[in-house]
Parts: sequence; C-alpha cells; structure tokens
Amino acid sequence: MGYTRAELCSAYEEPVAASEETGRHTPSIVSCMWAEGGSIMAAREAKAGATRRRQWLWILSVWLATSGLGCSSLLMPSAPSDREIQAVIDRNTRNLLRLQVDMFAEYVSDIMGPPQRLEGYPWGIVWLYRTALTKKVHVTPETDFTPLVFGRSGVLLGWGRDFLATYSQSQPSVGGVVQY
Repeated sequence: MGYTRAELCSAYEEPVAASEETGRHTPSIVSCMWAEGGSIMAAREAKAGATRRRQWLWILSVWLATSGLGCSSLLMPSAPSDREIQAVIDRNTRNLLRLQVDMFAEYVSDIMGPPQRLEGYPWGIVWLYRTALTKKVHVTPETDFTPLVFGRSGVLLGWGRDFLATYSQSQPSVGGVVQY
C-alpha cells in the first residue's frame, strides 16, 4: 500500500501515532523530502541538524537544572548537616549507657556501630565516638569525641577522657599515637 506525496508530507507535519488496525506509520523527514523530489542526502542532513538541535537543547536543560540545584552539590559531597550530626550524637550517647567494662570489641561494635575515629597505642587501641557538637569551629575538636579504651586483647577497659588520660599515663611509654 503506497502513500501519495501529499499524504507523506502532511503526515510529517502533523505526526499521527501508528495504528495496528491500519498498519500506517508516520513517515520520516527523509521520506517526505524524497517524495517532494529532494535528494536523500539533503534529507539526511536535515535530520542530522534536527538531532543536533535536540542534543544541544538536552545539554542546555541539564546545565540549567544543575545550575539551579547548585552544581557544587553534584560534584562534591557536602558535609553532614547539624541535624545529622546531632542524630549521631544522640545515638552514641544512648548506646554508651549500654556498655560495660570487660566487653569484647565485637560486642561493643554491635552496640555502638563503627567508630568515627581510631587511635592506636602500644598498649591498645582507642575508638572515638562523637558525643558533642561544638558550633562555629571549622575543625571538629577532640573534646567532641568520647574515647573507648581497649587493651591489646580486644577487651573494653573503660571510656571517657579522664579514663584515657589516667590509663595512658600508667602505661609504659614506647611510642607515640598512631591515628587511623
């Protein structure tokens, strides 16, 4: 079943979805230009130009969307908000109440989750959990973290800044602190 030139070109100007009943499809710009006596090469060039315009329109719309959202948030992850930090602090503070001396590190990890920082000493390891939020400071101070002190055997010896200071002073000094 053939199409007349008028059918091809009018269908191209006003596209109609293909129907399974009629089996007729909307002709492309190539078939319309060919039907009007134009060359296939000219039709392909016109189609390529339309494709390039759509690509540039797509690139422009993506650029505008990312500019509106703030491109830095897409390229570089932002720091956690005060609300997120406060949620971590609340969770850590609640979980500290569940700890007991002589717990194994695995059980402490199940209760507390992974530590925010680690410090290694010749006598053991210290896990640091955030339990405070100092505002208007660009760097998180050490006082915002509560240390959990583990011996070489992986057993919880105690926690808190005072305990860490007392325990580390009572241990023989072999080397310095190794932070992970």
